[in-house]
Amino acid sequence: MKLRDQLIKRVKQTAYLEGEFRTRAGKATDYYIDKYQFETQPDILRSLSTLLPNLCPSIHSFDYIVAPALGAISLAAVLSYTLSKPYIIAGRTKKITNVYFKMDNFKDHALIGEYQPYKRVVLLEDVLTSGKTALDVCHFLMTIPLDVVKVIAVINREEGATQAFQGMGVPMEALMTSADLKQNK
Repeated sequence: MKLRDQLIKRVKQTAYLEGEFRTRAGKATDYYIDKYQFETQPDILRSLSTLLPNLCPSIHSFDYIVAPALGAISLAAVLSYTLSKPYIIAGRTKKITNVYFKMDNFKDHALIGEYQPYKRVVLLEDVLTSGKTALDVCHFLMTIPLDVVKVIAVINREEGATQAFQGMGVPMEALMTSADLKQNK
């Protein structure tokens, strides 16, 4: 069995829940992906350290990995270590208070970590649904200014994120989709 197929199976075992749920946007759904369940498992992180670099552009075509807080931080740490690229954390200031950080204001957003303006970044997400949060982060990064060269995700729920990033002119790719999880037995 290929590593990607093993990863899909393991993520489904660990984080895929069926029932009645609501997305952050308020949409009813019959499944939920508990990202913290799969992001805290060493075997899954190990697989991600092998597979996520394959989605990244050429190592010389970006300077930083950006992780929206709080969900993608462990993923960014793994990718940063694997690729020897620094990462920065983007988040809403009310979620990351009581932490020392360099702050650039964009409504209530902030960045944690060292960075230089006018550099190229890959935005890393755990689960993309509509893409709204990641789009907000992209717009924020562009004000610094940082150039978002690609958005990569572990899971694309296929509920509008792909189209949203196409409309913005930013390439987006995911390791797996919700269809992959639903089909996996």
